[in-house]
Amino acid sequence: MLRKLADYERQLEEAGVRQKEVEEKAAKKEQQIGEAVREMLQEVDTDVVAKQLRGADGDQFQRLMGELNEAKGKNAAQVVQMLRKSSELRKRCDIWEVHLYEAGSVRIKGPDVEETVTPSGKDELTNQFMKLTKKSAEPKSLVIILFTHENATVGAFSNVEEGLDQVRIRWSASSGKSVQVTAPNFTATAP
Repeated sequence: MLRKLADYERQLEEAGVRQKEVEEKAAKKEQQIGEAVREMLQEVDTDVVAKQLRGADGDQFQRLMGELNEAKGKNAAQVVQMLRKSSELRKRCDIWEVHLYEAGSVRIKGPDVEETVTPSGKDELTNQFMKLTKKSAEPKSLVIILFTHENATVGAFSNVEEGLDQVRIRWSASSGKSVQVTAPNFTATAP
């Protein structure tokens, strides 16, 4: 009986050590996720976003701030999902998602349109993206392109990054809208 009790106490102690390790890993992961979210939105010009949201009334502004604060501590896929569902943000801007898969194909998803392409270079990505924008409704005054990626080759990554920069320039010039591209953010699977 005493031996069983000693074994049980040892098992509890081991479980406590494992639990502590799990909690430490979770805290570290939470910190990394927070940093990833910050980096993901790093290149978006906050002054442009603030200007576009200035017209929101008090209730709209509070709901929008609540939704943006809700993004804190979430991974890239969760942030994309949250932004996709954010009604207040959607009233004021369009959210486009670009995800680079490990194999080199690219999913482009915008309001009411979605296509997966395998561009051979940055110019082809730009052209395919711009064709897709014509299938979508007229963009709001602010367009945010969320760029996520898996472990793709450097060449594929560079093509998408440079292609999105060309999209930003061309789309802004042709539509008169403000188009912002987020910093690329790694995610193990497509959001």
